[in-house]
Amino acid sequence: APAQLGVDMMSMVLTSVEPATHVLGFTVGLFDDHYLPGNAEGWTPLGPKKQLAFDAVLTDEEIVRHRVPGPPLSSYIPQVPHNEFEVVNILIVGSMKYDGQKNIYVQQLTHMDRTRFNFTYASFMGDEDRATFTKLPRILTELGVEPVWRPIPPISGDEASTSHPDLGALVDRLDGKNSDGLNNYLLEALALSNNVPENTSPPFVRRTWLHLVENLRHLRPDVLVFANARDPSDLILCRAARLAVPSAKLVMELPNLWPQLWDLDLIVAPSHYAALHFSVQDAVHSLPVDRRPHVAVVTPGVDATIYGNVERAACPVECSLANASWPVNWERDGAKGCAASCEIVGFLARLSPEKSPGLLVHAAAIILAARPLARIVFVGDGAARNMCEELARAYGIENRVIFVGAVYGAENVASYYASFDVVVQPALRAWSETFCIANLEAMASARPIVSFGVGGVGEYFVAAPTR
Repeated sequence: APAQLGVDMMSMVLTSVEPATHVLGFTVGLFDDHYLPGNAEGWTPLGPKKQLAFDAVLTDEEIVRHRVPGPPLSSYIPQVPHNEFEVVNILIVGSMKYDGQKNIYVQQLTHMDRTRFNFTYASFMGDEDRATFTKLPRILTELGVEPVWRPIPPISGDEASTSHPDLGALVDRLDGKNSDGLNNYLLEALALSNNVPENTSPPFVRRTWLHLVENLRHLRPDVLVFANARDPSDLILCRAARLAVPSAKLVMELPNLWPQLWDLDLIVAPSHYAALHFSVQDAVHSLPVDRRPHVAVVTPGVDATIYGNVERAACPVECSLANASWPVNWERDGAKGCAASCEIVGFLARLSPEKSPGLLVHAAAIILAARPLARIVFVGDGAARNMCEELARAYGIENRVIFVGAVYGAENVASYYASFDVVVQPALRAWSETFCIANLEAMASARPIVSFGVGGVGEYFVAAPTR
């Protein structure tokens, strides 16, 4: 109790909490005169860490007010010189972790004309990723796209300390992995060398720049594509590409906002909301006029033949009727489903705060009280999973709220959509929903959707009865 701690306040006021599910960790403790923020010394915790979740629901008026009228921006893509007898080399650079953006790449690669385009996928991540992430390389190989591993040579804290003790300590804390501070140091070192990698110093900086430039020069891209990482690593990749292949066209995809720009030819946004967001427009207009990239809107798509032709649903609910009479025609003509009488409300996305999964758990308590045979199924994983499981236990509904975990691959994802009676996308934070391709997957699966029209969702999502 506050009185036992000698504190007379009974409440705290938190400001600037954005509309979404936020998970904040709190620990009550005492600190002495020697305590410094971020330092464990001088701090005595008085109990375990607790998590608090914050939910907010936007009104219809707020959602409409934040929509982008339009389309106000053309889907202009600059003309790329091309000889019909010449194959264009497209290099995609990113990690080998299979996530939503990589799934979009896979869908695009599946349908691209291989007589005109040659694709390579390259990762400059560390060697440890080769053993951890095997799914994407396997899929790329099956598609005839070469996965190339070019890990940046590791940087040790001892080596970095020869330049500056603080830099060595930074590298030690990150186990040799890049960070904003280290990336900015690499960029400053290149600028001091007049953009000549061979003249950079200390040795680990020169080694890093030469590794990137030489490998990009060897890969010889006509077009280099990468996803916005929102950190200085994007600036490093662009500068290395300009030094390696000056004629290459540099294209940034926008799976998220707040890009860091230096020199690009094209930004591809999934919606007009993303293209016109102030973080993107401010970044573009902060550049000299001759270095400002074009911004194009190219909406993602899904293969409707996969989602509309599921032979067997991946029903996560254990019951005696699960798939027993599969396939059958049920509520919708031509749709396949299980004859069990339960109703499945499905969520398929990352279990992270910006997706507001906690809001659905709160709603689940109401739904399950009114519909005893209903089940709430979460397909996905992420930082908010533990909080959602704890919240379900607090409501006493943990036996009817099912957490499947992460599922990858269009066929596997489609099999879960086939088991849902309704799909819920509760995300409320506009800037994290630049498009929400999961809604397209649900539509292609002929499933009704409950979703907020925030961000790019409002450009295609219309409230109307499912036909």
